[in-house]
Amino acid sequence: MNIVSDSSRYQDLSAESKLEQLRHAENFAQFEIKRRARTITVPTAPEDVKRVLRELGQPATLFGEDHADRRERLREVVAGMQIRGEETSKLQSLLGLESTTAPSSSAAESSSSSSAAAGTKQQATAHKDVFYSPAVEQLVAIRGEIATDSFERARQRLQRLRDTVESAEANMRDREHVYQLYQHTKDVVLNLSQFGGDRPLSAIKYSPDGHFVATGSFGAEIKVWDASSLGPRFTYFGHNDRVTSVAWQSCSGGNSDHPVFASTSADGHVIVWDGRRHMRGEAQGDDRPVQQQPSSSSSMDVDESEQSSSSHTEGANSQFVASVLQSRLPSYHHKVKVSDSGAVVSSCAFHPHFPQLLAVSCHDYSWRLYDVDHAARRSEQSSMTELLLQDGHTKEASALAFHPDGSLVMTGDASGVAMLWDIRSGQMIQGFPGHVKKISSISFHAQGFQVLTGSVDNTVKVWDLRKRKCCYTIPAHSNLIADCTYSSLGELICTASFDGTLKLFGSRDFRHIRTLAGHSGKELQELQVLQVLQVLQVLQVLQVLQVLQVLQVLQELQVLQELQVLQVLQVLQVLQVLQVLQVLQ
Repeated sequence: MNIVSDSSRYQDLSAESKLEQLRHAENFAQFEIKRRARTITVPTAPEDVKRVLRELGQPATLFGEDHADRRERLREVVAGMQIRGEETSKLQSLLGLESTTAPSSSAAESSSSSSAAAGTKQQATAHKDVFYSPAVEQLVAIRGEIATDSFERARQRLQRLRDTVESAEANMRDREHVYQLYQHTKDVVLNLSQFGGDRPLSAIKYSPDGHFVATGSFGAEIKVWDASSLGPRFTYFGHNDRVTSVAWQSCSGGNSDHPVFASTSADGHVIVWDGRRHMRGEAQGDDRPVQQQPSSSSSMDVDESEQSSSSHTEGANSQFVASVLQSRLPSYHHKVKVSDSGAVVSSCAFHPHFPQLLAVSCHDYSWRLYDVDHAARRSEQSSMTELLLQDGHTKEASALAFHPDGSLVMTGDASGVAMLWDIRSGQMIQGFPGHVKKISSISFHAQGFQVLTGSVDNTVKVWDLRKRKCCYTIPAHSNLIADCTYSSLGELICTASFDGTLKLFGSRDFRHIRTLAGHSGKELQELQVLQVLQVLQVLQVLQVLQVLQVLQVLQELQVLQELQVLQVLQVLQVLQVLQVLQVLQ
């Protein structure tokens, strides 16, 4: 009987198999590091990031690395040290992080808790100067009403979500609706296009009922358009500098006969416009600067009426604007200078369920809450009641938005930090550092659990308010983000950028669905500018040569004296400078 030893039953792995195992282990380790890095909070300031890298024995800057890449490298370095269990005391002293050696679920939980501790420590350092002022009696009463209303709305919202999740039929209908929505989004095409004005547009907003579109421009005027045809309806004058934002009043916006909206400007003012009297055709003293665009007659053909109306408007616009600039009559109902220093007012938003409340953010590091109707009840044309003045940001406040329940408001600043405030208690709940540059836009999901922040760093971050951290970063565009928003039901994310495109993403998996291109961009590209300047230089050289040839012939004929030749050359230089200025404009 042959007996086979146990050692002969097993064979050693080949060199290729061992090498493949090593590669698999390295790839798994890199994957674990990147997964862990997404949960780690690191400093935002460039100087702090470099300091921590030096303390950890890493180069402060690599070739071709910007600030965002440097922060990502720091996250990966810290994640690798956590997994390997290296220098735990140094990590704890620098960032408040604890190391875990096993890549398990408990490790992820401890990493999340340590990240939250680090975020809390950083927020306490960044926002230690938050100042709370005593609430006036009117604000206390409004806070009580908001609390009662928001509790009921939150209960109904959670109940609807619970019914959808627990019901298989409702869940199936919801998925089918989302699928059809995504399929329809892929077929979106340009419907209408309109020339907005002589200066670039800086703000645009649909009315809640979808009947009107309000736009603000660098020319300080605000125009209201018909949403179905993009035909101009009214032009409002009142600001002295570029318009930074526009916002429609939620409840009154639902009635097309009662449009009320607000605008902010770089001149430091916020204005509330009431178009109800203009829509009804009432002409009063304060309404003279509001220009109503001529409408076509019912007895004329549509094309003929548009031609006659446009030709009449072109001639009347210049006379009207000139008269407005001379008279400077207000066309608004409430106009307030937000800050005594005249700081830029960056954005505004009406409360979704209490339309008399208007919130604005300002470059004096603060945001404010106004009562619009209180001034109207006192028949004051140029004043609003300031209910709340709240500071706390370390840089200029640049954006804000209300929670769908109306209980919270989020503000963003120029340092890339977002702050969540509870209107009911007046306290700051938490700061959300993450962007490396200014936050330009904020939008809440309809379910209230997530919020978008768009930034000048070309990214859009999705924050989970339940976990109090960023759950996803969308590298949306190749240029700064001008605006980002959720759709009405929260199933789509739309982003707009200075690269001249709009992009649509799914809010469930953040998958890119469609890119909409049509705008020419904020300005000419660098290559185009260089080409224009080169052509201009060639034309100038040809003109100079032609003039010199003419002057030489005239001198030979003794027609011009030397002094006259110098005068002609000086005139030629002036003309060249004027041509350069025209081309640059």
